[in-house]
Amino acid sequence: MRDYVMVRGSYLLGCCVSELCRLRWEDIEPLDEGGNVRLLGKGSKPRTIRVSNDTLKVVRVVGPRRA
Repeated sequence: MRDYVMVRGSYLLGCCVSELCRLRWEDIEPLDEGGNVRLLGKGSKPRTIRVSNDTLKVVRVVGPRRA
């Protein structure tokens, strides 16, 4: 499931794997209709991407693991 979300997430977000690997739960901001995802790209340049509710659902599938 994790691999599916990595491939599908990078496609839906339009980001490379390194950006996706740096993604933290704090970087995802749910909104009424979709949300914002803050990514850190090359040269530590931040960028924000607007995503749909469907994209957020894909990311939530592997949500944070509880100990």
